[in-house]
Amino acid sequence: MLYTPQELDNMFIYPVEVLPRFLYVGNHRQSQAGRVNKDLKIKAHVNVSKSRDAAFEGRLEVPGKEDKPVPPLLEILIDDKKDEDLMPHFQNACNFIDSHSAKDGKSVLVFSDLGISRSITVAMAYLMHRKKLSLKQAWQYMKKCKRNMCPNRSFVQQLSLWEEQLFGKKISDLNDVEPY
Repeated sequence: MLYTPQELDNMFIYPVEVLPRFLYVGNHRQSQAGRVNKDLKIKAHVNVSKSRDAAFEGRLEVPGKEDKPVPPLLEILIDDKKDEDLMPHFQNACNFIDSHSAKDGKSVLVFSDLGISRSITVAMAYLMHRKKLSLKQAWQYMKKCKRNMCPNRSFVQQLSLWEEQLFGKKISDLNDVEPY
């Protein structure tokens, strides 16, 4: 099937499901889409971008919607640059996601601008934490969920340190993760 450029611009793709009916990874546009929040029963958001409250400011100012609760938000205000330190935020992000467990049938959306680096890194940190996966295992798992993931090299190195912190030793060699 062929699409015109205009059709491609209008096409909407949902966030990627990482853990069934609980953890999703997406981009900024998806985080703002009301149908995503409704259809996927999103009850909390993790914003891993430089934009403060970007996904929520507009929604709060919509007339007639002031009485509707806005899902809890964890902001990790960080750029997708090699000198950014995301690791100090891993534990807080894991605790925040854990605090919104899937027992009530609602879910959490982790998002960044494009949904391929920062949000993927946080989702992998959560998989390593919750599912006790090594970096290599988390990488392989995420690659099955999102083929175009591309966390920057510095973030992957930070995940390697996270693995060492979680398990008391380094399990994965950075050469074990697919080149990016």
